[in-house]
This record gives sequence, C-alpha cells and structure tokens, in this order.
Amino acid sequence: MTTLLCALAILYPIHRTIGVNVSFGDPIVALIALRLTFGFLTGRVPVPAFVSYLGLLAVTVVASLLVNAIVPNAYFVAADGVTEAIKLLAVVMWLFATFWLLRVDTQRRFLTFATTSVLVAALWSLYTTYMNIFHSAHRMTGPFENANIYGNYLVLNVTMAFGVSHLLQADPSGRVAGGGAWLRRYRSPLLILAQLALLLGIFSTGSRGTLLAYATAIVVCARFWFPRRIVFSRLLVGALGLALTAATIDWYFSQHPFLVTRVERTGENERSVDDRLALWAAARDAFYTHPIIGIGYGQFRYYASMTHGTVEKVTHETYLSFAAELGLIGLVLFISMIAAVLVSSLRWRLTVGDGLSTMAFAFVLAACVQAFFNNVDQFRSLWIAIGLVAAIGAARRQEIPG
Repeated sequence: MTTLLCALAILYPIHRTIGVNVSFGDPIVALIALRLTFGFLTGRVPVPAFVSYLGLLAVTVVASLLVNAIVPNAYFVAADGVTEAIKLLAVVMWLFATFWLLRVDTQRRFLTFATTSVLVAALWSLYTTYMNIFHSAHRMTGPFENANIYGNYLVLNVTMAFGVSHLLQADPSGRVAGGGAWLRRYRSPLLILAQLALLLGIFSTGSRGTLLAYATAIVVCARFWFPRRIVFSRLLVGALGLALTAATIDWYFSQHPFLVTRVERTGENERSVDDRLALWAAARDAFYTHPIIGIGYGQFRYYASMTHGTVEKVTHETYLSFAAELGLIGLVLFISMIAAVLVSSLRWRLTVGDGLSTMAFAFVLAACVQAFFNNVDQFRSLWIAIGLVAAIGAARRQEIPG
C-alpha cells in the first residue's frame, strides 16, 4: 500500500493531452475502480459519504443530454457531451480511490501520501520558479499543461503540508502515524521551507484565481501556526520563518516577474478578462433560457460560440457552468454536495490528528473560491480532498463504533 500511495503522489501531477487531458496516475485509479466495482457487485465494498449526491448528479448529467437530444439545437453535439461525461466520471473516480486508500489506517497512510506529494510539489515549484525568474517563462504550468490546474494542485499541497506538520505534532511517538523521528524533530523548519517553495510556485503560475484560493487556505490554516505551548525555541523558529518568508517574497518581486504585470493590468482592457466576461454573460443567458435541466452537459463551448460569438472555451466559472449545462437542478446538487463536504469536515474529527479535517476544509473552501474563476470540478485535486473527508468519516466511525 505504501508503494501505491507514493506512486500515486508522484504520478498524479504529470498530465498530458492525448485527445483528452489525462494524468499519469489515472491507470492506478482505473485499477482501483475495477477493484471497487467488483467489490460493489459482490457486496463487499464500503461506500464513501456523499455518494448520494454523486448519483443524483450522474442522473442529472444523463437527463440533460437526453432531454436536449430529443429536440437538439444547432449547437448540440451529443458525442462531445458523452465524452465530457466520461471525463467527469474519470476525475470523480479519484474520490473513490482516495477513500479506498485512506479509509483504513488513515493517519499513517495520509502521512505517506501527503509527505511524498508535498515533496514532489515543492520540487516542481522550485523548477517552475527557476524557469519563471531566470528564463522569463510566463504563466508556468509545471507538469499540468495548464497554469490554473497547476496552481490548484499547489494549494492542495499547501494545506497537506499543514496537515502533515499537525499530525506529526499530535503523534510525537509515531505510534499512530509512523514517520521518521527526524521528520517529527524538524517538522517546523521543513514546513516553513515547503511553504516557501510552494508559494513561489504559486507566484510562477500567474494565476489570480489561485492567489485568492491560496489566501483562503492560509487564513483557515492559520490555527496551525499557533503552538499550544509558548516556548523560546518555537518563538525563534516562528520569527525566523517570518523573516525568511518576507525576504523570499521581497526577492521574488524584485525580479519583476510576469505576475506583477498580470495583476497590474487586471481590468484594463485585458483580452483574457474581456473573453471571460463574455463567457460568463453567455452562461448566464444559457441558464435563463434553459433554467431547469440546462443546455446539456459539455455543450457550453458550442453554445457560447454559436449564439454569442465568443471563443470556444469552457465558462471558467464552476457555478455558472453547472447552471448553464445542468440548470438549477445540477447547480443545487453541486452546491449541496460541497456544503455537505464542508460541514462534514468541520464535524468529523479523528482522535489523533484532528487537524486533518481542518486541512481538508481549508482546501475545499479554497477550491470554492477558485471556482469563481475556473472549472474546478474538472480538477482531480478537488475530488482527492473530498475523498479524504469521506475517509476521515469512515475512520472516525471505526474509532467510535455506532
């Protein structure tokens, strides 16, 4: 299981477009999905929380395609709708895979997966920062081919780094979560270094939505910065961490990176902003004209291009995307599911490492913020976080029978 967790953490961020966008971790998830399907058919597999919302969303996706296929509009392309539905199923399967991998021995397995993932993400961050600063490469995408998805992945690892540090602090003997003694001893400086590397990586993406998501995650995770006991060594580490962070940020912006230009020109007749506003207006009109079941899943690009003359792109806004393609039914179901995840992450606590729930809450909330600027439902990281929350719920039920 350790090998599987490490392999998934290493391969997950590597994305390539082969007709559709795929992750190198998808084959592992597919194998887990086959295992779960067999177990489900034989009645021997536990079902994660939130599956009822997913089932209703799946029904809504199918219904939106069937209803619009009966009397198709000129923009309706059934084959692409089916392809997009399969892509959604593929990313949702990461929820089930995460749940299956972490529901047993949750703390130990989380520590393995998250530590590996944070290390990999930090290395990618340092590489993209180097390319951004010293080779003037704008809007770094890392291994993802998309800066927004890359930024979302880095924010996930920002929260997981906090989760790892908290878990090591809550389990100083390593009896529950394991981990090397050196990792527990140096958790604070390692956390600071990881956070600095990830922050620089986030800067290198030039993604304004990611910056807002990062700020949200940091505010929620701020509780992890405050030690339970005030001792001189912790105050010293904290002071050095703040000084190092300030110096790192000052150095980065003194290099005049692309991020500065991108933020400064926001709202000043920028092409990307104008395109996005046009897409949002088209999505709003699609909802107004098809308020119940939408224009059909995966159809927005064609609808917007044909009816509003926009670029043929997705909405770059999750909530408007659901409203346009799945109508009020799909929008309410998606928001209800996210609300259930957030509430559950606040309620479910493990005996050791209770901060993992806060970490999951921080990322899901950050994703909700980024959802105003990107289609985060298509990002695997969101479903990984939801799978973690479901796994925490399952582990909690094992700790507290009945």
